[in-house]
Amino acid sequence: MQLVLFLRLTNASKRNNRHVSLFSSFLFLCVSICKISILQAESTHSIANHRCDNSNSRVNDAAAAADDNRLAEEMNNPCVIPARPEDVVGDKRWESMHKRYVTEARTSEPEVVFIGDSIVQQLQFSTIWTEKINSLHCLNFGIGGDRVEYVLWRILNGEFEFNVPIKAVVVFVGTNNTDCTPHEVFEGLLEIVRAVKSKLGGVAIVLPTLLPRGQNPNPYRERNDHVNTFLLDKFENPANAEPGLTENVHVVRIHGGIVQGDQTISHHVMHDYLHLTDSGYAKIFEPVHSKLMQILKN
Repeated sequence: MQLVLFLRLTNASKRNNRHVSLFSSFLFLCVSICKISILQAESTHSIANHRCDNSNSRVNDAAAAADDNRLAEEMNNPCVIPARPEDVVGDKRWESMHKRYVTEARTSEPEVVFIGDSIVQQLQFSTIWTEKINSLHCLNFGIGGDRVEYVLWRILNGEFEFNVPIKAVVVFVGTNNTDCTPHEVFEGLLEIVRAVKSKLGGVAIVLPTLLPRGQNPNPYRERNDHVNTFLLDKFENPANAEPGLTENVHVVRIHGGIVQGDQTISHHVMHDYLHLTDSGYAKIFEPVHSKLMQILKN
């Protein structure tokens, strides 16, 4: 009887030991699975972070590359680099006019300054200048044949050193940059705006649109029209507003109503299909006069 009891207890103990052994193996397996899961999670997180870092790095690299491309484009754009014209004839007329304008800037008391090419220069001999514009206390710094980069140079080299506050500046230039793209001319005009603001602070800047040219349709007429599109989109579209650049800049549309229904330009408006007649000035520059009146009243 005692032997039977002993055998029963021995068998029970063996069964219990097997259960304990199986349970221990099960626990070990669970712990191992957990450790593997944790390692996989950490590895996945590490890979995700690495990918995120690489993605951010690629974004930063792309932004830096875009900035470099813009800088390279600007450096290749003659319109944004201040320059003086080559004195091919040798009479130094351009230099003489520039020096005169520097003197006028320092000795006069204007409220409005016009600067630009021959269309600005010849404006002072028109009836609308004599009867309307000149009474606004204006200076005319126009030079025939001037390009965007020449006007930029003049602004930065003495012509905008005034002894009195200036209320408005009218900039009209670009049609002589015939070897430049519309966007290059546009970027040059933006550079002029920056230069004017650097010299005169928050002065009002008026940008009349470029005029069509040539009796019949031609690439230069189209190019000027594209420049106008860029200007209007930049300064009239709120989505393109740029602090420090677009404030108090007024693009005045003066290019309409010149091209006739048959796409030609009359010599009664432009006597040489580039420069305005007296009646042409009266019609085309009236919106500029109205804008100046509005600015000076505020």
